[in-house]
Amino acid sequence: QRVHACDVRRRARMMDGVMHEDIDENTIDRFAMEARAFCTWARGDDGVVLDVRSALVRVVALYNAAILLPHPWNERLSSELAEAETPKAELELVLRRASALPLQFYSEIFDPFERSPEPVTGHITDDIGDIYSDVARGLVLYERGQHDEALWEWGFNLKIHWGAHATGAIRALHAYLAQEKPDGLARST
Repeated sequence: QRVHACDVRRRARMMDGVMHEDIDENTIDRFAMEARAFCTWARGDDGVVLDVRSALVRVVALYNAAILLPHPWNERLSSELAEAETPKAELELVLRRASALPLQFYSEIFDPFERSPEPVTGHITDDIGDIYSDVARGLVLYERGQHDEALWEWGFNLKIHWGAHATGAIRALHAYLAQEKPDGLARST
């Protein structure tokens, strides 16, 4: 019987009555690379102009990499929360850059499962800043070699915080480009 590489990386095992997947370090490394690219772009360190198209590309790429991450809990995770903060000056820079986008406010439904929900106002600058804060904290842990803690930071906050900011921003950025700058959805050659 042949064993495929993906079977080895994604092998699940039963522990204490709960199914756990083996941690796929390649997936975590790929997410770290995407997180680094997002943070570099958000700060402007890469020289890429912060515009609606680049915002959509960066947020989509980050979200796509995040949904491939394994479950954030594993038995090697410390019971103590790892400390990692985003420097205030970095966050202020990210917020200042994001505030230059022509799209700032948009309507969205906070809870898509609520019957007849009232729309709420989303804010692109807030979205990019919150995504940056959550992802950058995990990146600090990852770069310290605390990969399990980084995975927890990224995966847990994807579910409870930055994932909602990312999906709201993706929809708003896409709608803006489709309505205001249709050529922005196509890659220029």
